[in-house]
Parts: sequence; structure tokens; C-alpha cells
Amino acid sequence: MINEINSALAQAKASFEEMKYKEIIVLFNHLLGIKESYALAKGGDKNPYIVAKYVEAILSIMNPIAPHFCQHVW
Repeated sequence: MINEINSALAQAKASFEEMKYKEIIVLFNHLLGIKESYALAKGGDKNPYIVAKYVEAILSIMNPIAPHFCQHVW
């Protein structure tokens, strides 16, 4: 899960630098799918560190698009 999150953050940074916003949306949807598969794999017993890292990654990716919302959630 952590490797997927770190990979997604690196891809998001590259996509924002190249202004490929469609890839950002695809990446965001991919992260949502990762969350569901992680929840199924752990059977409801999730690691709080990984969940916090996941929320931080989602907010980091969304921040250039919806900064006020991300800052409010942060």
C-alpha cells in the first residue's frame, strides 16, 4: 500500500508539471480503488499509519485543484 501511494505521488507530481490533468483524474480513481482493495485485504483491521498516509496523499494530489477543501480537511 505504501509503495502504491509513493508511486502515485511521484506520478501526480510529474503529471502536474507536464499539465496532464486527465492523468491526475485517472490516478485519483486508481487511489480510490487501492483503498477498497486494502480494506478488503485487511478485513477491517487497518493500520492507522497507512490510513493517515493515504489521506495525506489524496489531499496532496487534490490540493492544486481544490485548495480550500484540502486545507479545511488538513
